[in-house]
Amino acid sequence: TIRTMDADGTDRENITVPGLFALARPAFDASGTNIAFQAVDRDGKRDIYIRNLTTGAVRRLTFAGGAEPAWAGNGRIAFTRSSNIYLINADGTGKRRLTGKGGVQADWSPDSQKLVFVRGGNVHRVNQDGKDLKKLTGKKGYEPAWQTDGTRVLFHRNVSGNRTIYSVNLSAADLRLQVQGFEGRVRNVFSVNQQPLP
Repeated sequence: TIRTMDADGTDRENITVPGLFALARPAFDASGTNIAFQAVDRDGKRDIYIRNLTTGAVRRLTFAGGAEPAWAGNGRIAFTRSSNIYLINADGTGKRRLTGKGGVQADWSPDSQKLVFVRGGNVHRVNQDGKDLKKLTGKKGYEPAWQTDGTRVLFHRNVSGNRTIYSVNLSAADLRLQVQGFEGRVRNVFSVNQQPLP
């Protein structure tokens, strides 16, 4: 189930859509008016849908499979299909495959010009036109998320059985431990994100 609420915890709402199940992975557009999400229909097919939070209207964005939507500031949506990253406009036009050798867990850069994603258990970055592909990690990395200034990428990896948060710059030359998650006892830390600056 997807739930929305105001930043102060009020105005909570459960989002349900008749005929859709396993709603997950919500992603807001830049205006905060719409969310893209993945869901499974009655035939067991998982695709991307968009819901307008003002009107409640829901429309289907993909029809041949889709998961893990990520909405760019310029209106483009990245998503996963058959273990590759695809791009599509919010109106359903301009669909194209970005990666051909695998890719999941995409996240857009703050300027909407680059993406990071996971391939083979490591974090990669690529321009939105598919050029300048670079592997950023060599000892595993998952769920990458851009820092708000666009200079570094946060991710988690398993270290001695404990998931730990690191960051790396865009040239893969500066790896930093951000949060170890070991404060007197083992604590897993993962699914990192960073609040935009006001």
